[in-house]
Amino acid sequence: MRWRFAARLPILRCLLHRSIHGRPPHRIPDRSPLGTDVARNLQVGGRMTTALTHGLFHLAIKTADLPRTLAFWVGVMGLREVARPDFGYPGAWLACGQPGGQAIIHIYAGGPALGEAGIAPLGTAAIDHVSLSCSGFHAYVARLRTAGLDWREFLVPGTTLWQLFVYDPSGVQLELTFEGAVEPGAAPDMSPARSYRAGCSFFDASSYPPLSSLQRSGALPDETA
Repeated sequence: MRWRFAARLPILRCLLHRSIHGRPPHRIPDRSPLGTDVARNLQVGGRMTTALTHGLFHLAIKTADLPRTLAFWVGVMGLREVARPDFGYPGAWLACGQPGGQAIIHIYAGGPALGEAGIAPLGTAAIDHVSLSCSGFHAYVARLRTAGLDWREFLVPGTTLWQLFVYDPSGVQLELTFEGAVEPGAAPDMSPARSYRAGCSFFDASSYPPLSSLQRSGALPDETA
């Protein structure tokens, strides 16, 4: 079964319906996967052109032993394996055990899990990236460009998900995940120079911008242009 991000984000589906029919198909639920405050904001006129981070989406872990890793997360922690897009390398998406539970752990195996030494790292180095649920794809691209940051773009195979990849100053890779069905503008740039490739780091501490001129509030002049 094809995994769909929109099925787990009813607010975004509601916004899409509103844009087509002029009204939401139903009341936005009080309890939303995006959080109550976000639901309230969107209900009074939030726009997909605004750069918003709604919450933690998942953690991605690299492993050299996929069966044993699955045995731990499924057999010990009680997660359940769910459908995963075909990325061209082995892995698994693991969701919380309750019906409709979100896939909070993504497992990388095979080539993308290997470090420079040809082996999968251990400890916290095994965490490949932190994924955040976001909206406002092009507003975030504008923010990254204004900040002087390098980034990569991606279309998740078999889904409507759009993604941006960027590093924080400590070299932590962030994956910003968007529901492309409700995002305006062009789809992610999948050209060789800009597209994301799993397992290929583009972090360079020596050229990372100082960011000293940016406001800590995050109020960058991008989405209001």
